[in-house]
Amino acid sequence: MKFNSMVDLRADVTALNPNDLIHLLGYYSPGDGGGGDFYWDATSTDTDNGGSVIKRTAIAVGRFKAILNDVINVKRFGAKGVGGTDDDTQAIANALAACVATGIHVLYLPQGEYATTQDIALTQDHQIIKGESRDGSVIILNNGAKVTTNNTQYAQLFNFTIKAPGGTGCVNGLLLNSSPNTLVEDVYVSGYYTECGIRVGEACYSTRFVRCWTNQIQTGDGWWFRNEGNNSIQLQSCYILNTKAGCGISISQANNMVIDAPQLEANKEGHIQFYAAEGVPGAIRSLVINDLYSEQSCTPNKPTFTIKHVSGVMNIRGLYVNGGYVNGFTMPYFADFTGIISGSGTAGVSCHNVNIQNITAAGYNIDTSVRGYITGPAPLNDLTECCPLVVTLPGNAASVSVVRNRSIGIAEPMQPLLLGPYNPTLAQAGGLWYDAIQDNLRFKDTKGEYILGARSLYIPPVIGTIPDLSKIKQDYFIPLNAVNAAITIPLPAASTVPAGLTITIKKIDASANPVTITSTSLMDGAGSRTLTAQYEAITVMSDGSSIYRVVSGVNANTNVFNNTSVAKTAITNTFLNTNYPAAAYPAGSLVIFTNLSDAVTNTAECRRLTPTTWSINATAGKL
Repeated sequence: MKFNSMVDLRADVTALNPNDLIHLLGYYSPGDGGGGDFYWDATSTDTDNGGSVIKRTAIAVGRFKAILNDVINVKRFGAKGVGGTDDDTQAIANALAACVATGIHVLYLPQGEYATTQDIALTQDHQIIKGESRDGSVIILNNGAKVTTNNTQYAQLFNFTIKAPGGTGCVNGLLLNSSPNTLVEDVYVSGYYTECGIRVGEACYSTRFVRCWTNQIQTGDGWWFRNEGNNSIQLQSCYILNTKAGCGISISQANNMVIDAPQLEANKEGHIQFYAAEGVPGAIRSLVINDLYSEQSCTPNKPTFTIKHVSGVMNIRGLYVNGGYVNGFTMPYFADFTGIISGSGTAGVSCHNVNIQNITAAGYNIDTSVRGYITGPAPLNDLTECCPLVVTLPGNAASVSVVRNRSIGIAEPMQPLLLGPYNPTLAQAGGLWYDAIQDNLRFKDTKGEYILGARSLYIPPVIGTIPDLSKIKQDYFIPLNAVNAAITIPLPAASTVPAGLTITIKKIDASANPVTITSTSLMDGAGSRTLTAQYEAITVMSDGSSIYRVVSGVNANTNVFNNTSVAKTAITNTFLNTNYPAAAYPAGSLVIFTNLSDAVTNTAECRRLTPTTWSINATAGKL
């Protein structure tokens, strides 16, 4: 006996014998995919469930029972799979309930778009959701719905897509919770989520993802691994692409996690983020990433690895990146291990055993507003050239520790090169530090801290910058821009500076604001010197003990102080007159007088200015 639709089947009043076979041609109409075979159970009074148990409207006793063959097809429960305004919530719920009632493990989604306003939840061990194809079997989430597993083991999800339209209040597309030994394969997630597309919750150890995608995640992150119990998680050949507002993968808890051959591309806030906040401690213990492919198309481009440390503890202990290709990331940055997010602190952040090798890099972009990365000098063909690794730290990173960072080819742990504003709390003996504010390279040993390298000869003219000269160990040239306000720059005590070291200070702006150099160690008897004109400069030399000698001074107009010829008529027989006052010239200045009228014969005298008066330094014959 055949029926065209479920309506016809329920309306039937034909006298039937036990176990008579019935063939339904379609749920709504022949060929719509909702048909199938039934048999007549003449004594049953089971509740009509809309798909596998059907009651005839006019007959109280007896039910049509579906022949299911170990698979429950959602279309046999009335799912239309046409998307739009057609809602398949009840049909899917009835199909899941039938799986539980019959002990059948597989819920099957034929080609189509299935809209639901309720969770599609697997709650029994070994339950399976299987689509006909990844791109063809689509679940449309509305009203905060999600696909989820909960308190079940050995769940499996295959071959379907999850989408969440904007404004539907969806938190996650796929949520695994207390579901160890789950397998997710060929599942694609996109849309709008307040948290992320795929979230692995607590106690999901030994879970595996194969060829899974997050793509076009419009709000939220791509993936979350933020709960305890995320042990032995594997991602194999997964794609994390086009996260428009967040990061690709956010990880707080990961123990023995392996990510093989991932493709990471165009994730706005970086590809893999290590996250810590109140109630979400960061504990990364052995994360291995093999055959990484990382590419960017965001503006500005972001690094491959970042830390978002809002609060609490962030402990990265064992990160191994083995082989791959990165392109178009912000250079010279490869990975951010600073914990720097605007407005957040860094107390409790530590990184141990960071190992990056065999990464081919290309397509650098510069973004100087971003800081805090494991890096090496550009251009790099292979990050094994970074010896040692470089870690950038912020000025307030008082509690950050960076220990045992290592690059391949170095047998023993090395201190990394630290980048950022110098922080003596973090400086460790044997370590190098590039101070990004004062633009110098520092080295610390057991005897003290030293400024090294050619970069230490010059501090760039940042407006209003007052460099700290307390630890200089070699000659310095310091151009200062006082256009916004007057600048006072103190020299360190001469006894703290090597004998013979020179410091040149130059005013480079044309404003009326002076640059004043002060010193407790007098500069040729003066406690301060003032530069008032543009390009005026002074060079002082330490005697290594108690004073600075003025080596030279450059005047803005004549380039050399007092290198000016004074006409005979401009002076009188008394050389300390108002036309040539001693107070107008620096102590130690020399002046040559020729054709002196008070001399017995025409002679030349070289006179030197002491702190208050002129004295004859030398005399010569007629010129």
